[in-house]
Order: sequence, then C-alpha cells, then structure tokens
Amino acid sequence: MTENANNDQPVDLRPMLSVKQVLKAVPMSRATLYREMDAGHFPAARAITPKASPDSPMM
Repeated sequence: MTENANNDQPVDLRPMLSVKQVLKAVPMSRATLYREMDAGHFPAARAITPKASPDSPMM
C-alpha cells in the first residue's frame, strides 16, 4: 500500500484479476465462482471505478 498525495489515505495497490483470469487459473465454472463469492468462500468482486469492475471488458 502507498499514500495518496491528495488526501494521505492508504491506497491498495494489490493487483486485481478479472473473472476471466480467475477462471483460467481456478478449475470451476463462472456460476460456481459466483456461488463461492456469495458464500464467502472466495473474495468478492470489487468495483475499480464507479462504472467499471474487474470483470468489465476494459480489463
């Protein structure tokens, strides 16, 4: 983590993977991945901007 110059709040700089990238690395279906997220067994997806998430086509 590092400090943000504008407000001195810590910024999380850990790399994020898209759902496609996760599914290439983890042998499960997309539906199973989302069930695991809902159950709390897998980290939930996070929005990286107000209009984009790690699963958006931009990633």
